[in-house]
Amino acid sequence: AYEQLEKCLTSYRRFYGDESLPVAGTLNNRGYLSAIQHKYADAVEDLSQSLRIHKKLLGEMDPRVFGSKLTLMQVSFLAGDSSLATNLARELVNFRDTELEKNLLLDEESRLRLQRDIYAFDILAEILPQNELADIVFRWKGAVFDSLLEDRSFTAGLTSKSAVIKLNELVKLRKQLSIASFTSKNSNQTTALETKISKLQRQLLQMRSKNETARDAIARSSRGAIVETLKGGGVFVDVIHYLKINRDELTASKQCYEVLLTMEGGATQAVRIEDSEALDQSIQLMRFAAAQGENGKLEQAQAELSERLWQPIEKLLPEQTSRIFLSAEGSVNFVPFAALSNSDGSFVAQKYPIVYVGSGRDLARKPSLEILKNLVVVADPLFNTAAKTSSAKEMVTMRSVEAGVFGSINLPPLPGTKTEAEQLEVIAAGAGWDIKTATGEEATESRVRNTKKPGVLHLATHGFYLNSFSPPAGDGTRGMSVVGLNKDQDKKQNENGVDPMRASGVALAGAQQTLKLWSQRKAPDPETDGVLTAEEVASLDLNG
Repeated sequence: AYEQLEKCLTSYRRFYGDESLPVAGTLNNRGYLSAIQHKYADAVEDLSQSLRIHKKLLGEMDPRVFGSKLTLMQVSFLAGDSSLATNLARELVNFRDTELEKNLLLDEESRLRLQRDIYAFDILAEILPQNELADIVFRWKGAVFDSLLEDRSFTAGLTSKSAVIKLNELVKLRKQLSIASFTSKNSNQTTALETKISKLQRQLLQMRSKNETARDAIARSSRGAIVETLKGGGVFVDVIHYLKINRDELTASKQCYEVLLTMEGGATQAVRIEDSEALDQSIQLMRFAAAQGENGKLEQAQAELSERLWQPIEKLLPEQTSRIFLSAEGSVNFVPFAALSNSDGSFVAQKYPIVYVGSGRDLARKPSLEILKNLVVVADPLFNTAAKTSSAKEMVTMRSVEAGVFGSINLPPLPGTKTEAEQLEVIAAGAGWDIKTATGEEATESRVRNTKKPGVLHLATHGFYLNSFSPPAGDGTRGMSVVGLNKDQDKKQNENGVDPMRASGVALAGAQQTLKLWSQRKAPDPETDGVLTAEEVASLDLNG
């Protein structure tokens, strides 16, 4: 291979000149080959030349320049040149920051694809100083999903005639797409509708960009914005999942967790968990044991997670720590941190109140100064109640592959959540709170939709996320299962780009009947079908 590259390089230089794109590409390939053979000095020389030519011919912001920098950064890191690797990493981060501002103005499907494919932390977690990595995570983590939520609130407030016309057209197209997804076998029809929807979304976002600055605030957010929130002993704990580079093959292969702690005053500390697979197994064991009532295994898993996950974090906490703000990722989202043990044997909750957030930007938002003492509890839904029908205002888009999987979900009853609701009523009444409870047939989607600005909204039911493999019942899912779904099917879903805003949500009264109708390619009214997706939640007024 090396000899062939030499011949190509000689030919390209003769025909195109020394500083041409074919020469730059060949130098990049030869450098990569040298790096695999651990000839790092040769690799860095070739890759540096390739980068210089690419920058001269294409400019700093060309994707091919980004690719050259990325390869040179990886090789210089492996070669032990931390200074060069760090400088290149910073340049790449600046490139991604600039791209992020542009990408947040794309249509939703494009943004979701970019979030999945581009904004990963991987080698940056190994190269950059802890404080810089924490800043990057603060800006990038969940930025796309925050922008999707912002879109809902923004479009709901548009009043100009042209905007209202576009919004009505968007509603109409989404309804058509939803019906087509269930009933049509013509993929061209679905593609055409999706293209029209994307065009309208971009037009609405352009209206926003002329009048609003909130979208820029997402891309340019800074950890400095949460300093005020952390006063009085607060610590922000941010968990990321990344792939560690394989020094032998130049591939990212080992999965790790990095836990970043931002202290009061802005100081940064970090904990790295090298073997994320072992940690994930302990998490799965805890979920399984809790669901099956196997106390021995539950205690084992709790001890393992306390030792591997929490206690390394605990060692870095300042003595004056009074509250933990936690943004989890991956399987760590399933860890009940309050039930883990401190090094002295006490439970975490006995020392530290824990507040869960989606990302650090949640802490930068100004909360309402008014304390609303009203609690809404929706629990123990009767899943087999027939979904009510009414004229649909908007049909939420659902691809056929999503509908097929939804139609095979089994939702067993959750009688324990009714007891949970009754206990909450007693606690709320004793604290002087106003409480409204809906259970059984009354635990409907309409009940949740009609809830405005609650102090606390408590949902005790099944939740689902179908963009990841769903193992059989008994693993911590409280009996919920996807019948007949295997890893090959799941892989196919990921390749088809299942929208997480439509592939996740909660089940309410009548949900089982709706799932049955979906499997038959029939679409009940989405406002009363008992399945409340993340896309629908995003449009609700729950800011209490």
